[in-house]
Amino acid sequence: MPAPLEIHLPRSRLDALADGVYAIAVTLLVLELRLPPLGAGVSQAALKPRRPRARDGRG
Repeated sequence: MPAPLEIHLPRSRLDALADGVYAIAVTLLVLELRLPPLGAGVSQAALKPRRPRARDGRG
């Protein structure tokens, strides 16, 4: 019986491969997000105070 195939990758390449797989999985999950339609009486202006602020040191 032949010996099993062994692949030796440097740790940095294995980490990069794992990061790539994780990034693709997260991207596919985010693409599936759907925003619910605004209900009656809710306007875009009413949602404006709930938006996250930019991280520029002002709050």
